[in-house]
Amino acid sequence: MPPVIDPEKCVKCGTCADICPLEVYGRRPARGEIPAVRYPDECWHCNVCVLDCPPGRSVCVCPSAT
Repeated sequence: MPPVIDPEKCVKCGTCADICPLEVYGRRPARGEIPAVRYPDECWHCNVCVLDCPPGRSVCVCPSAT
């Protein structure tokens, strides 16, 4: 499963899109936009987007593939 972003908590900083080594988000979102997962099948569940999400936010969740 691809990363899931909680739109209620997202501060729209784009860090997840910037940091993703596999470019799952495709491109950095425009200012004020919530990043969209454009290539969900490319996600390796490395959790880098979860780890670099702003502290205390837990906005991005990377469900494990089972």
